[in-house]
This record gives sequence, structure tokens and C-alpha cells, in this order.
Amino acid sequence: MNGMECFENKFEKLKRAIEDAKDIRVLAHYDADGVSSAAIIFKVIKNKKLHISFIKDLSRDNIKKFLDEKKDFYIFLDMGSSLISFLENKVNGAVLDHHPPEKDSENIIHINPYFCGISGSRDACGSTLAYLFSLYLDENNYILYPIFLTGLIGDKQNLGGYSGLNKDLIEKLREKNINTKITLRIQGKNILESLLYSTEPFIEGYTGKPDVLSSYLKSINIDPQANFDSLEEEKKIKITSWIALQLIKRRVERDIIESIVVENFDYNGFNVFFLSDLVDACARQEKQGLALAYLAGDKSREQEVLQAFIDHKKVLIEEIYEAIRNKKDMQNLQYFYVSEDSMAGAVSGTLMMYYLDREKVTVALHEKDGEVRVSGRATRHLVSKGVNLGKSMGECAESLGGFGGGHDIAAGANIPKEKVNEFLNCLDLKLGEMINDTKIASKV
Repeated sequence: MNGMECFENKFEKLKRAIEDAKDIRVLAHYDADGVSSAAIIFKVIKNKKLHISFIKDLSRDNIKKFLDEKKDFYIFLDMGSSLISFLENKVNGAVLDHHPPEKDSENIIHINPYFCGISGSRDACGSTLAYLFSLYLDENNYILYPIFLTGLIGDKQNLGGYSGLNKDLIEKLREKNINTKITLRIQGKNILESLLYSTEPFIEGYTGKPDVLSSYLKSINIDPQANFDSLEEEKKIKITSWIALQLIKRRVERDIIESIVVENFDYNGFNVFFLSDLVDACARQEKQGLALAYLAGDKSREQEVLQAFIDHKKVLIEEIYEAIRNKKDMQNLQYFYVSEDSMAGAVSGTLMMYYLDREKVTVALHEKDGEVRVSGRATRHLVSKGVNLGKSMGECAESLGGFGGGHDIAAGANIPKEKVNEFLNCLDLKLGEMINDTKIASKV
């Protein structure tokens, strides 16, 4: 498989380190990709004392609290590549991360797709690396693919079609004749609920509006309580075309519109797109343990997970409409505040794709404990014009006594409350410089 050879030496080191350790501490990023990565590692590490925690605060002070536990071996999942200098002389461990790496290390087993010429923002995420490692241990671990896909979808690496290492792994799954089904990205027990709680796609004026949706569905002779997959083909096409038309009206990019129709991999009743939404909902409510248990196979937690999904969607949709009402514009970015910290990334990501000006970066802000947490999203179009959110947000945050970083297309930062305006002005300026530099370079 393309890519496996590049990882083999480090996978072998990781395998041996796990075999030698008695007490293993797993620290995973708090989001759907991190939870999925942790679930895969949980499934493949046998006969070891394993303690898993999920981390939102990636500051060195917070990470140090876990290192002070002095465990035999640490595994960092979907995080850690920006902390190598801090970690390498303090811990015996491994980092499996897809974010841009600070550097490699002789002291840490640092597994990152960038070292293999693979994009971590597009072609491989945290669950990709965890899944690839599981296959290195035993090819029969391919059956964990629903968990791998849950992380990939949660990290939005399915948009525009699979590519790179993700595509290679999915092609391998197709060779195993796993059942797939073409369906809509929306998920729920009936068509009304599917559209009501849909934020991918977000349909302004319909998402979150039960009466409006019910009236529309009845007007086109579709039972709101029917399941989408059970509808006649003509009615499926009618719903799909209607959704696409609503997105075209908002000038949503073509690859995002096309992503409303998906190829779903099914395994023992798992619907990987709905599963990813369930895990993301749990993660946003700090219920990662619940999601981990469900991914690991505890079906007794299903009702809890479904309720977490509904609770999350209700709050998210309220936050989205509030952000639309209160959004402010600068030359190269648009920003708004959210009342829930966990909603910043989800709101900015949704509005970036389906509603706001896609020629500007979208920034969500949340004020808490004297600081402001920032979540930014760009589009692939903006990245092609020179935007690198991780670099620009990191530089601006650090210049003002905060910290930040991430991918070119998605990034975050923490800054002192009193520095918000300075941060936004700095970010707006840097984004403009990046775009202008690219224009100049293209003319040379």
C-alpha cells in the first residue's frame, strides 16, 4: 500500500515499545478524530493497563500535569506534533498526529504524514494513522474501518472526495467487497428529523424549523415520518435536488454541494456518516468517554449517544442563527462570538461552507476566564490563494502573549481578552499579505 512503507520503521518501534510497557497513558485530542483514534488504539492494544484521557487545552502547562504521572509509556493521538521540543526530554512515548510538525525527534516516536510527503490537512488524519498502525499489527484489523471513517469524516477529509493515504485505504476496503450504499449525507430516523437537525448541509430557513419543513415535505407529497432510504427513487431525487438548489442559491462551492450525496460503508448496522455525527456530538459536550464506549462496541449506550446528538444539534443550530445575526466583517475575515466554547469550530465550519462569504476567513470567538478562544476556518479556494490559517493565527497569537496553530485550512488560538481587537487586526493584515504575496508570485 502506498505510504505504509514510509511508516513501517516507526510502527515497528511503536509496536515494541507497547510490548515492553506495562502502564500506557493515552492522551487524545478531544474531537471526533481524536476519539476515533483512541477507539482504534483501545481495540488493538491487548493485555495492558491502558488509561485514556481527552485533551482540549494543548498548552504546555496542561500537558505537564499528565507527564507528572510518570507512566511507562505515553501515546499522543491527533495532537503532539507541535510539542515535540517540550516532550522529547520529558517522556518515553509516541506521537501519532497529522498536524504540521514542529520537527522530528530521536527521542520520541514521531509518526506524522508530513514526514512522508502526505498532506495532513487533506490526505490523512489522526484516525488514518491509528488505523494504518492497526493494519500493521494485524491485517484482520481492517474490520475497524467504521471507526477510521468516523474520524476521517469528523475531520472533513471526505469533502471533495477522498485523496492520498485515505483514498488508498478506502480502495483496499472496496477490494474486500464491503457493502456500500449511495445515500444522502443527512441522517436521522425519518426525513423530517434528518432535515431538522441537518448542519451538513445547513439549509437556512429550514434547518431547525420543524413547522416549515413539515409543511414543505407535505407539499411535495412526502411523509415527514418516512425514512429517506425507504422512499421511492423519484422522491429521493426530488429531495436531493431541492437541497442542492437551496445550496446553489447560497453560492455554495460545487464540491460541497456534491458531498451531500455520499457512498456509505455499512458494517453490522453502522452508518459511518451518522456515526461520525454521533461521536462529534458527544465530543462537543465533553462526553468523549461515552463515544469511546460506543465505538468500542457497547451498544447499551446507544440511547445516550442519540440523545447527546439531539442535544448538541439543538444548541448548535441556535448558535448558527445567532452568529448569522451578529456577524461582523473585516477586509479578509468575518467574525462572531459564540456562547458555548465547544461550538466555536462547528459553527465557524458550518457557516464557512454553507452560508457566509467564502472569499473571507471565518472566525468564531468565545470569551472565558479572562481569555478568548478562537476557531478559524478557510476554504480550499482561499488556501490556493495563499492563506495559511495555522501560520497566521499562531504568529498573531504568540505576538500578543497567547498561543495558536493548526492546519492551513483550519486553526485555533487562545489570546488574552484585552488583546482581541489587536489579534483580529493582526490576523486580517496577515491574511491580506498572504493573498497578495501569492498574487505577486503568480505574476513573476
